[in-house]
Amino acid sequence: MSEAPAGAVTTTAAVLRATDAAYSIESVEVGPPRAGEVLVRVVGAGLCATDHFGRSGLLGDTFLPAILGHEGAGVVAAVGDGVTGVAPGDHVVLTFDSCGTCEACVGGLPTCCAAFEALNLGGRRPDGSGSARDAAGAELTSRWFGQSSFAGPCNARFRCRTTTSIGRLAVRARAGARLDSRKWSA
Repeated sequence: MSEAPAGAVTTTAAVLRATDAAYSIESVEVGPPRAGEVLVRVVGAGLCATDHFGRSGLLGDTFLPAILGHEGAGVVAAVGDGVTGVAPGDHVVLTFDSCGTCEACVGGLPTCCAAFEALNLGGRRPDGSGSARDAAGAELTSRWFGQSSFAGPCNARFRCRTTTSIGRLAVRARAGARLDSRKWSA
């Protein structure tokens, strides 16, 4: 196994190793958040049809093994350099990633982001790296829809300071708050 980076944490994750296999509950190492990222201790995640697409085999031979999960919520455990507007202990809701700079994103339509496919379906950071390794040290596809929330903690990009936007990766939420696409209420 390669040497763990400072700040890495060992956790449990549901890892998909083959399209026709069940998820395997394994010990994995999640690296510390990089610049612009937050490490979120996941307290809830949903299984979606999109996660079934991740196991379809249509994403190529190098996609697996992978940690899927793209509907997560949790508590910020650590923040990377340059992250403002959220701090350890804050409750967040995780959603898909978007670039934030293309015409669609600037126009308030992050679901139409020019980089949507690369940022979400590839399961990797823009530089091609993942954020988790298995017990043998092998890198896992671990940025499914920018988060891979089937891991105890996961790294997600944070660039949203408002509490009313659904179209950002990590949205700050007060404990007990209800969040929907129209309004924010406590």
